[in-house]
Amino acid sequence: MITFRHGASEFKNLTLEYSGDSYYAVSVAAQAVFNAALKAIQLRNPPRLDIKHGVNYTRIKCEYNQHTAEVALTAICGFEWLAKQCPDEVKVERISNRKV
Repeated sequence: MITFRHGASEFKNLTLEYSGDSYYAVSVAAQAVFNAALKAIQLRNPPRLDIKHGVNYTRIKCEYNQHTAEVALTAICGFEWLAKQCPDEVKVERISNRKV
């Protein structure tokens, strides 16, 4: 199961997280969406950019602003589409404001 989590705290901090694994086609699609979002955020060079990588896990934290919000919305839409196509393999969750 792949889980994509997203949240913005008080419209100051943005968090995008990708974790898990699935069968090949779903994993490749999910990684493509997340890696595109990661690259787009890096190109915008937002303040406080923090990227953590682990085994089957990546978390992006940065300043929430117009540019990063647009990237996040695109990633959220992509993961929601994947979750609709493969509901047993992909889950999208919103992170509560207190945990961002």
